[in-house]
Amino acid sequence: MPAVNQLAVMVMSLAALDQPDSHLLLHGTFDLPADAEIRCDLYSTAWFNAFMDGKWWMDGPARFSPSQKEYIQAGKKLSAGKHTLALQLKTNGVDTRIAKHQPPRFFAQLFSGEQEIPVDWKVCRSDAYESQKARLTGVLGWIEWCDTRKLPTAWPLEAGTNQQWSTPIFQQEDKSTFTLIDVPPVARVRHGLEPMEQGRLIMARGEAFTKEAGWNFFMRNLSPVRQHDQGVWRRYDLGRVRLAYPRFTLDVPAGTVVEFGYSEYLDHGRVCPVVSQSGCPTCFLDHYVARGGMQTFQPSEPRGMRFLEVHVIGDPERIRFVDEAVDERTYYTEKPQGSFACDDKLLNRIWSVGVETMRCCYEDSPTDTPGRERGQWLGDVTAAGIDVTAVSYSDLAPIRRMLVQAAQCPEPDGTIFGMVPGMGMMIPAFALQWVSTTAHYYELTGDRALLEELFEAALTNMAAMKSYSEDGLLKKVRDVWNFIDWGYQTPSSPFPGIDPAFRATLKEDLALSLNWYRALQDLLRWADWIGAGDRVDPFRAAFAESDAALRRSLPTQNLDKPETWYAYGFHATVLSLLYGLMDDSQTASAVTFIENHIESCFPNDLNAPILYCENIMERQVFTPYFAHYIFDALIQHGEMDFVQRQYRSCWGWCLEQGLTTWPEVFDLRWSHSHQYSACPTWQLSRYALGLHPCFDKGKDHYRFDLRPGSLHQARGTLPVCGSNELPIEVEWKRSGDCMRVKITTTHPIYLHREGMDVLLIEGRTEFDVPAEPMTKAL
Repeated sequence: MPAVNQLAVMVMSLAALDQPDSHLLLHGTFDLPADAEIRCDLYSTAWFNAFMDGKWWMDGPARFSPSQKEYIQAGKKLSAGKHTLALQLKTNGVDTRIAKHQPPRFFAQLFSGEQEIPVDWKVCRSDAYESQKARLTGVLGWIEWCDTRKLPTAWPLEAGTNQQWSTPIFQQEDKSTFTLIDVPPVARVRHGLEPMEQGRLIMARGEAFTKEAGWNFFMRNLSPVRQHDQGVWRRYDLGRVRLAYPRFTLDVPAGTVVEFGYSEYLDHGRVCPVVSQSGCPTCFLDHYVARGGMQTFQPSEPRGMRFLEVHVIGDPERIRFVDEAVDERTYYTEKPQGSFACDDKLLNRIWSVGVETMRCCYEDSPTDTPGRERGQWLGDVTAAGIDVTAVSYSDLAPIRRMLVQAAQCPEPDGTIFGMVPGMGMMIPAFALQWVSTTAHYYELTGDRALLEELFEAALTNMAAMKSYSEDGLLKKVRDVWNFIDWGYQTPSSPFPGIDPAFRATLKEDLALSLNWYRALQDLLRWADWIGAGDRVDPFRAAFAESDAALRRSLPTQNLDKPETWYAYGFHATVLSLLYGLMDDSQTASAVTFIENHIESCFPNDLNAPILYCENIMERQVFTPYFAHYIFDALIQHGEMDFVQRQYRSCWGWCLEQGLTTWPEVFDLRWSHSHQYSACPTWQLSRYALGLHPCFDKGKDHYRFDLRPGSLHQARGTLPVCGSNELPIEVEWKRSGDCMRVKITTTHPIYLHREGMDVLLIEGRTEFDVPAEPMTKAL
């Protein structure tokens, strides 16, 4: 962690934010005797937007666990004279998927060099917001319902006189108890908007008497035939799902109502703020009353959306749109450093959509989706997420932060939670995958310090999981949801739909035991990497026991019959194949079974069962989440051509539906933005270019394993993770019975090729490899 400034700090205890859904305004003034580059150290447990001299500067905080008090640091060049630092703070007062509720506390220190700049602060609670009008969802915070006439007229540049301002109460604390955050403030990127449709509206009958704001919005008549129009509306397509602040400047009379409605997809051609697949009531909407004249409307928190609909209720003849935009909140603002292009335009497009899906799921940390919950679920990264990010950008700091945060807020017995630091949920497979993903992070980056920092947490986590091991297999791990995949039948599933008689037969979970096997293997490697092999002797014995038990569990007869493998379990079959537990006859039969299963599922077979909600427990399903494991196993066993056909068929189906980011499952009623569904991106970059980081062997070491499938040629760039080095360029082309490979790098790398000496590459190197037989692409 970065070092902290060992000074006292004056912390504000914000009693005015004690109630849920409260808003507070802070206004500070300070003087600079000369031009200076100032630094701001800012800590807040409440959401904030900071404005320097009336212009937006930064927002936050980055999510952190209650046990960690983290502050943001940002710099800015200012001229000599008087300046203002204004902040709007909002507390949810409830636990969300983003963060658990913490008592509202705040500090902001300004420095010029090492000299602290005195700031004259005043504070007031805003009564412009109607509190607790509705939750966005049951796992997020509150919508905004604001009468802007009650805000300071010149806010945020001036405090104004129409508020009850007071001097805040400070308490001195030791700054060494706070930690400087290890990621920079999340940036905003402005996108100007043009409406895709617009018109006039009349309000729904009975709007004044119902509290259902979302349904009122959706039920308005947007194609009125009468002349008594009550407002105007405009609808926008942001191009893809984004986490963004709508920012609209309008010229309207006082009392005009402005509402923003958000959705990832259109329902009957419209934005519906009431969203399915959320497990709780939803209201993706914000509401403002205008003070009159030229005014900018923008919520204080970002919203997830692809489609935005603006309703302006007032005299249509007096409503004028001046500026229409959204400010996207995203960690990765620059063009990806990774690239991929081949002779198949559809695969190129699929690769790019995977990168865009990943980008929309990053803030200060990786999240599952920018809309429904914004939760930092480990499974989104431990599956495809880490590899998609690593072939797109060299900066993996948010993933490192996620792995550390998981260790900072475990269960009482030390088990890693499946989601942190918000509404924690225990998912055994994710606790095990955390171990494997930390080891994989080391393979990608060579970050030994992370292994040393998290080793004790790994030992405690695995010791807790070991208590459920019996004869090498994990038995039921408490009464928790063991998520392996959607549609997966498990004795601990929280969803209805599993036949009770069948549930009673599920005594051990082979797919979970295979996660246990892999985590044990990775823990042993981890210990050897940092010279702590003597600390893991009990786990060496557990690994040997697990290996023997899993091999015994594999079927040995009737291997050509699908029911043999279905009885063993589709997911267990995939993981056993991936982890190298099968003999040759089992491998050949398992590959055939897996491919036939996928071909029988939607969207390959449009008449197959559809995974239309969470409680569907159906064996004839195939998900983009578990494809990360399925396709990795198949590619390693020579089936890249089959895998590429699945990219074209299944991910191509998503594109045919008009999606521009990948959905949670192959059904349009679920979320339309999940990075765990982007496995084609990392698999094309790694296997179709051939370069695989193995920094566990040393800095800048790569394994060469090229699996071209049906491709004739490919080229691309691969970021050097955890480094400022320029990306490595790879290009190859078939020529007769060979493939000519060209690798260009600005720094020396070491290439490991099977059966050959390690090749040192400096600058540009070319070599031939035998060409795989080609199968005609379907």
